[in-house]
Amino acid sequence: AVAGLQGSGKSTLAKALAHRFGWTYVAESKVAKQYLDDFFADSSKFAFETQLAFFCRKALLIIEKLRAGENIILDRTLHEDCDIFAKYWKQRGDISDRAYETYTALSKHFLLELPPPDLVIFSKCSLEVAELRITVRNRGYQKRYPPNHLKDILELYHQWLSTFQECAVYSIDSETVDYRKAQDMDLIFDEFRTILSTAQGTNSQLDL
Repeated sequence: AVAGLQGSGKSTLAKALAHRFGWTYVAESKVAKQYLDDFFADSSKFAFETQLAFFCRKALLIIEKLRAGENIILDRTLHEDCDIFAKYWKQRGDISDRAYETYTALSKHFLLELPPPDLVIFSKCSLEVAELRITVRNRGYQKRYPPNHLKDILELYHQWLSTFQECAVYSIDSETVDYRKAQDMDLIFDEFRTILSTAQGTNSQLDL
């Protein structure tokens, strides 16, 4: 799985690795994304339903791919959905305590039923660079983030990484490594091919 803040290069890295390994790339559900316009128009009304849609649709897709015997590269872990994004909207008051309890019960069920990733790759960059990249790519819904959205999300990422113990976590600085360059991806691919064959199951957190 590839984790990271919006604008960190997470999706670019996940797609490139899926291509190199010949594995299936699993991103956010297109059905779940249909909630975004309503969500940003009235987050207090649609936050619970939207977060539940993103989590459940991805969980069901993971189950489908694993049952089919496919190797997958996840673009964002299920843990990020519940431990970062749902928590963020709950802290803002857009998800009620009662609704959050329901969300947590369901997410815990799926996480217990599904195997954790073999490893997580955290694509990291500074807040300033993430904000610049988001501005350049000019996706409409990202202009509607609440004030300090990325800053608050990044803080939740730091909290999550400090406690995550499901598998090994490896970090790559996307400000110094360009996932769009073949020579950089050659090095990343070779390194992770070695890691997957020798270091599965460890709980280390290392910078690459």
